[in-house]
Amino acid sequence: MGAVLVIKGASMAFAAGILLCVLLYGKDWLRGENEKLFVANESEKSKLKEEKAS
Repeated sequence: MGAVLVIKGASMAFAAGILLCVLLYGKDWLRGENEKLFVANESEKSKLKEEKAS
């Protein structure tokens, strides 16, 4: 991405960065969070802990 920035400019480097993210992360990048690290509130956290315990 840095090489594209130097040779082609900022807009092409941005496009190259997006392309690289899609290639590296694949379909999972667009799906969202699978690990449930970020939840809205404490009740959701407790539900997730109960699910993991059982």
